[in-house]
Amino acid sequence: MKVTNWSRKTQRFEASWVVEGQSDPSVFIRGANTFDIDGDATKDYKLNFLALRAGIYKFTVTFKVKETGEYMFYNFQVNVSESTDVEKI
Repeated sequence: MKVTNWSRKTQRFEASWVVEGQSDPSVFIRGANTFDIDGDATKDYKLNFLALRAGIYKFTVTFKVKETGEYMFYNFQVNVSESTDVEKI
């Protein structure tokens, strides 16, 4: 996903994410906790999502500038389906 720095100066963004519903130990979300973006620039943010069970997962990723309190967020809905057998031995 792309994150844009709307300021003319370099800013440090703190990334956080919240999964809706009950805590599920079979869901893993990973990404950098902080990163810098030059002024008036856009940077790709890599977020890894892994679910070990089928289901519909909703989560929000928030990017916040600690100094100013400004933030932006993305809402996601990921549909994970059951895997099919590739081969039986």
